[in-house]
Amino acid sequence: MEKVLTEKQRYWLDHLKQIDASDLSSAAYAREHQLDPHALYRWRSFLTKQGLLEAKTSVDSFAQVNVVQETQSGIDSKFTIVFPNGCKLLCKNLNTTELQWLIDAMQ
Repeated sequence: MEKVLTEKQRYWLDHLKQIDASDLSSAAYAREHQLDPHALYRWRSFLTKQGLLEAKTSVDSFAQVNVVQETQSGIDSKFTIVFPNGCKLLCKNLNTTELQWLIDAMQ
């Protein structure tokens, strides 16, 4: 039996499907359509739990990484990871064990 959606659920589901069909991040789409990005994330979570959207895998959430600065001895030990939603994670002086832990945690 197909679920009957409210007007509000249909509204957010349509926006979320448009995001999935585009190359835009949710944050960029929200800015372009003057929507609250937090509402998009809440509705994505709700509609996914209802089985109306497929859950995104973490691999789909990653963006390309660019080296910002290099030194003579190689890549500087300070770098920033910028997530598609605009959040930034600044990493400084990680040793190889900590870097491996970070990479494993993000996969």
